[in-house]
Amino acid sequence: MLHGTKTVIKHKIGLLNLAEELGNVSKACRIMGLSRDTFYRYQNAVEQGGVEALIDRSRRKPNLKNRVDEQTEAAVVAYAIEQAAHGQVRASNELRKRGVFISPSGVRCVWMRNNLACFKERLKALEEKSAKENFILTESQVQALERKKHDDVIAGEIETAHPGYLGSQDTGKTAQNIMYALHSMMDYALRDERISLIPPFPKEEDYNIIESIPEWLNTKEFWEVLNKIPYEHKPIFLWMYYHLMREAEACAIQWEDWDDINQVFWVRRSISARKVVESTKTGKIYPTPCHRDFYPYMLELKKSNGGLKSKYIFTNRRARKPSKRYTNESINNIWKRACKEVGKSIRPYAGTRHSRQVKCTMNWVCHFLKFRKQEVGNALNR
Repeated sequence: MLHGTKTVIKHKIGLLNLAEELGNVSKACRIMGLSRDTFYRYQNAVEQGGVEALIDRSRRKPNLKNRVDEQTEAAVVAYAIEQAAHGQVRASNELRKRGVFISPSGVRCVWMRNNLACFKERLKALEEKSAKENFILTESQVQALERKKHDDVIAGEIETAHPGYLGSQDTGKTAQNIMYALHSMMDYALRDERISLIPPFPKEEDYNIIESIPEWLNTKEFWEVLNKIPYEHKPIFLWMYYHLMREAEACAIQWEDWDDINQVFWVRRSISARKVVESTKTGKIYPTPCHRDFYPYMLELKKSNGGLKSKYIFTNRRARKPSKRYTNESINNIWKRACKEVGKSIRPYAGTRHSRQVKCTMNWVCHFLKFRKQEVGNALNR
């Protein structure tokens, strides 16, 4: 009996073994749904080359006549490492000046065969060659390597000791979140009786969490920043300010969430991974009465939205998407430009919600002290 572990030839070996067991080639072919010619072809292949001969071999043969000669290919590879930042068209032109005639598409084919197709791969080959041969880099090569390093930093790609190293350098919050997730998984396992006991976990004070200092703007600073924002973008920032909401909730709120009779916003949506989701960050629906100072802006938004016919309350006419809704990125960019003009550096969330919370708290404290002063005065007069 024949044996084979490769999936490609298992059905072929199965046909041969079935015919051997039944002692009847026709019956075995009928069961497997194959012809007797196919059976005898498989049988001859095994007799001549063993089980490995049953593997399908490609009939395609490389057309070496269309491939450039070895000297030209070596020159293209050498130039790709020498000038890693040059594209295929410029590489072809520069090689012509050196007496090497090859088209841009030919340069591309050589690069792909030698794993030099993109800029990063050519820089990688340059780094390997430099480390191996220890030669002096030219000015253009140094600039290309510095450009790659700069691009990697912008993209968030930096070298670390091991994966997850940056997360382990956190002040403790990351470690706490990881342990909370692990505890939740072990809790589920305990309920399903997969484990008998949950081991002790660190206490909250063991994580050495450093609480961040909240940022906020006073009333004068907030209005200075807001006055630098174009008038068409002001409503969304005022809505976040007056109603203590996040950017994602402001981007996602729709006209069907507005109760015009009771003048209430039903905040039930948010933005996650740049898409609108039917849930807020906490999973709750927040009925939010419209602030009296914001209601005039609502009347203006109703009139202006008639032309756009968007389902979103706050629309950005410059947005590329058909819905014309704001994105977190666009809100951040508008806010940063305004802050830069007044010499401030603060996030939109902190500049709107935190600033409003501080103002409301201070007003409440002032009213409480005033009321308390009146009570004390009345008590003394008695």
